Amino acid sequence: MFLSALISLSVIAAKDTRLIERIGYQWGYFLLVFLLIRIQRSAILGSQYSYYLKSLNYSVKLTKITTVLLVILAGNAPLLAPSLLAFLIPNIDTLMTQFYFILFAISVLSIAVLAIKSATFLVFSLIIFPLISLLLVGTKIIDLFADIPLTQTATILNITWLSAMLLEGYFTSSLNNFYQRLSAKLHFNNPIKLAFSGKKYWHFRLIEAKQQLAANLGRLLTLVLISILVMIFQLKMHTLASIPVQLMLNYLFALVIASYHFDNEAFYKKYRYYLASLLITPTKRYFYDTLTIALPTLLMLFISILLLQFSYLIALILPLTIAITVIAIHYFTRNFFILPSILTLLLLLIFFAL
Repeated sequence: MFLSALISLSVIAAKDTRLIERIGYQWGYFLLVFLLIRIQRSAILGSQYSYYLKSLNYSVKLTKITTVLLVILAGNAPLLAPSLLAFLIPNIDTLMTQFYFILFAISVLSIAVLAIKSATFLVFSLIIFPLISLLLVGTKIIDLFADIPLTQTATILNITWLSAMLLEGYFTSSLNNFYQRLSAKLHFNNPIKLAFSGKKYWHFRLIEAKQQLAANLGRLLTLVLISILVMIFQLKMHTLASIPVQLMLNYLFALVIASYHFDNEAFYKKYRYYLASLLITPTKRYFYDTLTIALPTLLMLFISILLLQFSYLIALILPLTIAITVIAIHYFTRNFFILPSILTLLLLLIFFAL
């Protein structure tokens, strides 16, 4: 699924790509690379064994080289592909006309470095800047660049975006202090007041979710990425996905959404004594677990039926597949995929039999 993002490189490299499309594709690619590295950050840095690693008599240079190699291994093709394509540019003239792609490749490498070094999510360069860029493109301000070739506007965009990344990375500590002061003024640090007895549970759960932010966003990005690929396919082929294809996509969506239950199980194991002190009953626990999975389920139902124009049967099949997968994760953790696979196979057999 991560490798499927390489398809977008042809659009990013093309000279005739419109500015609004370039922003969208590059934004998705930057988010993908950041999350891909960020999810593996603890393993790359060996955080769990930091004290042991400090006791070893190795030079700082060797440690940095090892970190670089592990980042390359973690980033894989999405990290290396833009740089390899940039090296294939044949001559100086082509290099000057496609300098925007060189800047894009440098930005991808910078994102990987910042994903390792930065202690927080790159809010400005990965959220605020692309949103502002899209808003500006949608206004009359973009008319000022109407006489400028697309390659030059792409170069201006990528220079500005790369500068924003580097500046945010450099001033990370200052930005963190600013966010903390802003949160204090807006009272974001106050406990969330919920109207039912589980408010302590949810406050604690939100703290845990924040610590696993990259993994949670990675799941959502995977769902959106699959949906975008299906949408592009349907537009190019001028037809909707057939029922068997919809069932297979439903299977993938269900596995990704139900994987949130792994976090539920890990949360209860990690904090079982604290949760026992809150007198959380099994009924409440399963109700709360349902809520954590219901939101992404509703999101995918909205995308599947309204945007991808899937059959309305998906509104029944997707929640059913997710429920069966969650039950399988709870009782058969290592072989959880067997039950949803059997269900999908039966649905396919019924379709072909009819």
